[in-house]
Amino acid sequence: MNVRYVVKKEELETLALNLADELIPWFKKVKERGGSWHHLVNAIGAYVVRNTNLSLEDLIGKDNPDGTHVVGLWEIVFQRLVEKSAEDPGDWVNRRNTIKDVYEKHIAGKPLGTRLISRSISR
Repeated sequence: MNVRYVVKKEELETLALNLADELIPWFKKVKERGGSWHHLVNAIGAYVVRNTNLSLEDLIGKDNPDGTHVVGLWEIVFQRLVEKSAEDPGDWVNRRNTIKDVYEKHIAGKPLGTRLISRSISR
């Protein structure tokens, strides 16, 4: 897989916090306008999946058989957005499922992005 950015595991938390800080204004704008965060997460998730070496576990975390949990990039992003009142605390499952869907489509070679983004690119 050819990637633009190689992310080291020890840098995942810093990347997640920086990404969240960049996204806060966008999430707040979408919320103010009554829009859907799904499209925003889908587009940003597609960019991250296409351009990094991160696995699905790196992105959404993983529960281990011994009961421990490995935290993923989007879990950190989500928590930071919640802390800054830019995301609803009960929406983690929706965000996780969106990122998982984007990742699985990418691995399967299917097109990524929302219809709106796809339409604007094709013009």
